[in-house]
Amino acid sequence: MIFKEPERVALAGLYSAIRITKSKLKDQRILFMGAGEAGIGIGNVFVPAIMAEGLTEEQARGRCWYFDVNGLIVRSRKDLTEHQLSYAHDHEPLSDFISAVELLRPTVIIGVSAQPKAFSRQVLETMLDLIKSLSYLPYQIQHQRQNVLLKKPIFGRRDGQFLPAVARFSR
Repeated sequence: MIFKEPERVALAGLYSAIRITKSKLKDQRILFMGAGEAGIGIGNVFVPAIMAEGLTEEQARGRCWYFDVNGLIVRSRKDLTEHQLSYAHDHEPLSDFISAVELLRPTVIIGVSAQPKAFSRQVLETMLDLIKSLSYLPYQIQHQRQNVLLKKPIFGRRDGQFLPAVARFSR
């Protein structure tokens, strides 16, 4: 079952960030940490919004990258679900999130992973080193086994802007 409220909040957060940075949604490279129901659901809301700015569905999906516990979602992986396949890219496999950030140079990262401590200060500092402006949307998902992601948000500021936003949802 896909829940629409977290997806809408993510889109609203991203629209707020791009308004501040005076950019367009179609120009963003979005990297999701987490490729489960929540992450794919957010992508499924983002794609039509990106298409509304003039891109094809394939181009819009190409703006969304996913990373899960087994690495970057790429076509060569044999463990992908049907929903994940629609976002799989022709790219070399990567098993380290920092490497994915360095190679893909996302303008936005969205954390929706059930993997504890998936985001770290190192991830955010790597992004800040690579790009002028960072949009960071960590979700605190109430999981049946554990609270995941960040217990407290990481704030910071360097040459560019760092825009932290935290949304809490119970599933």
